[in-house]
Amino acid sequence: AAATGIDGLRPRGLIEFQLSVEAQNNPMGIIQESTILVYCAAGIRSALAAKTLQDLGFTNVYNLGGFSEWVSNGGEIEA
Repeated sequence: AAATGIDGLRPRGLIEFQLSVEAQNNPMGIIQESTILVYCAAGIRSALAAKTLQDLGFTNVYNLGGFSEWVSNGGEIEA
């Protein structure tokens, strides 16, 4: 499945409740095959979030890691 480009910012503690396919509050219509990219400032919380999403059954989860590292290594961003 292609990435939707929807900004799905969710605090780490709400992933299980808001991004589960079975959740009543599934505002983005997430399905198990949705492409999900996670990142945070340093890479630690994103690793935990990616693991949680995989444990919930999502199959296309990618951990970008730390955003600051992405930028310092020349990763592209839009201002």
